[in-house]
Amino acid sequence: SSDLGRAVTGGRVRLAAQARSVDTIDGRGRIRRRGGCHHRGAGLLDRCRYHADSDRRCSPAQDCARLNSGGVGLDDRDGLRALRDAVDPALGSNELIRRFYTRWFAVDTSARDLFPPDMDAQRATFAKAMTWLLSELVAQRAEEPVAFLAQLGRDHRKYGVTQRHYDTMQDTLISTFRSHLIARWDEGLAETAHDAVALIIGVMRGAADAEK
Repeated sequence: SSDLGRAVTGGRVRLAAQARSVDTIDGRGRIRRRGGCHHRGAGLLDRCRYHADSDRRCSPAQDCARLNSGGVGLDDRDGLRALRDAVDPALGSNELIRRFYTRWFAVDTSARDLFPPDMDAQRATFAKAMTWLLSELVAQRAEEPVAFLAQLGRDHRKYGVTQRHYDTMQDTLISTFRSHLIARWDEGLAETAHDAVALIIGVMRGAADAEK
């Protein structure tokens, strides 16, 4: 298991009391017990990796093979750096961030009501947060990002964020990365973007759902 996987396994974040005995996060981000596939590691990162592969409609056997081979996008540091640089305000990410919110609000009009009329501060905050999160993934560190995302998920539930909002946000963020990085987009980068975004969104929605 990678250092990042071990860091999550040893982390102090508790999304629910039963988190010690679960193996995956279901399609709505909720923690579930399951048997069968005993994939590498038992940490939150590995559970999110399993969930990310399941989204690709792989069979359980294929899921296990991918995880145990180490060929998952969260191990691709070059790909993670590309995603981080794309959202880094210091590298001119304003247009990408603006495009993301425009697309998200067009796809899910109810998401617009969650934010203030003036989006400048929100866009800046989001860019900085994403840059930090992806930098931590590049460094294969997970404890602080998972704690941050879990608290964010719990906080956002109080503001009326729903599971649909997480679904549309995830799809829109991945498609925005793809259009921005189209010149270098390939299967590997697509996998890395999917897995990184699925991890970020999955922790938030899992923590929010565990509060119910």
